[in-house]
Amino acid sequence: MKFEAGKTYKTRGGDDAYIYAVDAPGPYPIHGRVLGHEEGWARDGQYFAGSRLSDHLDLTLPAPPRISQTVWVNVHKDSLIIYTSKSHANLTDPDFTIRHAVPCRLEEIVE
Repeated sequence: MKFEAGKTYKTRGGDDAYIYAVDAPGPYPIHGRVLGHEEGWARDGQYFAGSRLSDHLDLTLPAPPRISQTVWVNVHKDSLIIYTSKSHANLTDPDFTIRHAVPCRLEEIVE
């Protein structure tokens, strides 16, 4: 996990945490504010507390962005042919197609 100064992250409890330092000395180098209170976190976003009763102030990273696209696949005896539109998939000769214009959703996580 990598947190950056000057950004706002969500806590596990759903509150906004504005981070103003990520390189402070000691075991809790991340400093920021949650609901107007100054707080500290470990490098992995674990909340600094004298007695750890709850993790609701742990920092969470946003989900990575995803790229997704719907494609259509024609299944032939020895191959698959992928089309970017259903109308193009429907143009193929149905006599050579086992399954015609099967919708598929491709999804990739972008890091």
